[in-house]
Amino acid sequence: MKSIMKVLAAAAVLIGTVPAVAHAQRALPVGAYQILPGEGFAGGFDLTTVTFDVEEGGWTILMAGSLVAKSTLKFEGADIVMITDLEGEMMCPGTAKYQVKKTDKGHTLKPLEDPCPERGEIISTLLLVKRG
Repeated sequence: MKSIMKVLAAAAVLIGTVPAVAHAQRALPVGAYQILPGEGFAGGFDLTTVTFDVEEGGWTILMAGSLVAKSTLKFEGADIVMITDLEGEMMCPGTAKYQVKKTDKGHTLKPLEDPCPERGEIISTLLLVKRG
């Protein structure tokens, strides 16, 4: 009887977390994104050459065909994402914590904690618009 109760309790916990995980992933859905200048964008590079693809558990950013960053993404709750760069020309050390916000125009990322301030300065001024 105790083992059945443990299985039911574990199932209840898993069922209770599925909507949160699904919702968290929807905060930045899988797919290709167009990158547009957002509030505070200072320029310095051509956004039309950037490809930004979000995959299950990560993203890949290319600029004119060169790998800028390949990163893992881990969602915490509905709108917090942990970013860890794995490789790329602009790879940053450590893990960063960002808040994803969906607007009527697209998605923005706000740095909460980032050991690489340059990444936050760039990412926070971009607007991610999902293609198709």
